[in-house]
Amino acid sequence: MKKTPLEYALNLLKIRDRSEGEVRQKMKLKGFFVEEVEVVIAKLKETKLLDDARFVASYVRSQQNMGRGITRIKFRLKCLKIDDDLIKEAALEVSSEDEETRAQDLAKRWMTKNGTKENAKEKLIRFLMVRGFDYGTVKDAIESIPLIHDS
Repeated sequence: MKKTPLEYALNLLKIRDRSEGEVRQKMKLKGFFVEEVEVVIAKLKETKLLDDARFVASYVRSQQNMGRGITRIKFRLKCLKIDDDLIKEAALEVSSEDEETRAQDLAKRWMTKNGTKENAKEKLIRFLMVRGFDYGTVKDAIESIPLIHDS
């Protein structure tokens, strides 16, 4: 039996919290008409089951816990169709001290495993940059830990 647009959207949200843009995109890909999608989105927002501000706060926390930097988090939020203003607000709430502490912790763990490898410093810089930390934060993190193999 075919699911109604509302049932489909609720199943999406049952799996995990999602952004409005993400739900809209998935519903359109599933073949629901634009009018149906907009009615469901409005209903979900009205009942607070769909709330981009809550989603962004939760997403930023979880990504930070996974060792991601704010640059990568902002990029992913943009991919999830989050409004630019919400992304800017989320970025402002991330303190540079927290960001630097996370980068230092990641750098220390990485150095424990890979510190004796050739070009360790360059590889560590790439590792942290890919994780989404800006160059200034990466530079500060690297300077704060003793490098085993400085090349």
